[in-house]
Amino acid sequence: MYAQSRLPLYKMVMNSDAILIAETTEFSYNNNQQNEFYIENNIKFGNTFTILKNRYNQNFKKLKVKIETNNNDFYENINGEECSGISNIIQKDKKYYNIFFIKRKDKKYFIIAHLWNNILVEDLPFFENNVNKINLISREKNLTNKYKKIKEWFDNSNKNHPTGYMIETPLTEELINFFKKR
Repeated sequence: MYAQSRLPLYKMVMNSDAILIAETTEFSYNNNQQNEFYIENNIKFGNTFTILKNRYNQNFKKLKVKIETNNNDFYENINGEECSGISNIIQKDKKYYNIFFIKRKDKKYFIIAHLWNNILVEDLPFFENNVNKINLISREKNLTNKYKKIKEWFDNSNKNHPTGYMIETPLTEELINFFKKR
């Protein structure tokens, strides 16, 4: 989804209640036709994954996490489709990882973002370090300090980024105005 553009990592982390890293072989997709017009899509995690964030201390082993899908749970491009032009080249001798950003709604878990199949083991520290730094920033109560930490984090966030994964600035006009008003 974001492989060829800037990744809104700050928003993805802040909007997530859980963030998991799983090797491609450690989860499976499940599609269940609920009725004549609705298919429920889920991901079921295996036994091996890394947790970067878990606000509710949920055990994700064997838990099904709902995937909200376009033209099923929401209708994103109702006025026309956009071409993303994303492609993956999979090499048999490498392990690929996925990062799942998960939100809890009414005691159910939903995937809100999924970085999939082209993250190599050597790319993981980039994501782990940035997610951990954002988690630390989220705990800052003083808004002046929080703004400074966000800016400092972003200024250093794209160093040694994996190919195709540049982090989008969270310092939008709206965010800057939010901090100015407080």
